[in-house]
Amino acid sequence: HTGINSRIVHSFINSQFAYYFKEKILRPDSLHVELNSRLGSIFDTTPRVQSSLPDDDRLKEVPIVQLSAIDEVYRLNFARSRADFFINNRQDSSVTFAYQRQDFVEKTKKIWEYFEEKDLGISWIGFVTIFFLGMENPAISASKLLKDTIKEVSQGEPSEVSIRYSSKVQILGTGVNNLLDLQHGAVKFSNSETPRTGVFITRDFNTKPTEQLNFSPKNLEEFIAE
Repeated sequence: HTGINSRIVHSFINSQFAYYFKEKILRPDSLHVELNSRLGSIFDTTPRVQSSLPDDDRLKEVPIVQLSAIDEVYRLNFARSRADFFINNRQDSSVTFAYQRQDFVEKTKKIWEYFEEKDLGISWIGFVTIFFLGMENPAISASKLLKDTIKEVSQGEPSEVSIRYSSKVQILGTGVNNLLDLQHGAVKFSNSETPRTGVFITRDFNTKPTEQLNFSPKNLEEFIAE
């Protein structure tokens, strides 16, 4: 229904949720053990900690703590001004996208609830998810999304297509920047297979720091669904 009609393989790549704190956290390394326990100890590798990083505004988004899972499904970065939670495709055909989506929602809610318990106010949030549409001729297929008047400017068969569209929308009464980005490329879903060509589709939503945040853990699932 998008106009892309080549042989398509649709795959979820990863999702990211970013929490931006109202005030800097001086010791992010004091929180990760308890938070990991709340999440069911999903981060089972040795944390990477940079507790000696200077308290400098230029470094406020540099991770102080980096947590990850052995199977690389989950990852969490803690900086002084933000925290970022990531979930990657499980590379397991028996695990559905619906399951992974719900898993992501539940864990992002638990993280936010933990921050609320610790009186760590959230000023704005961001949500990014990436999908891959596998196809034999990604540039030609993606070009079908463009109007003929645009394609007439550059004649001939397309060899590279990049589409980026940004808009401002209202979701649950909050102003949100809404970004759609399409890039052709290639990806390997296992070490044994050859790279698949296709189109990466990135959806990026983030609220505005200057606006009142009307979201909370209670309506987070509704925000992601929108």
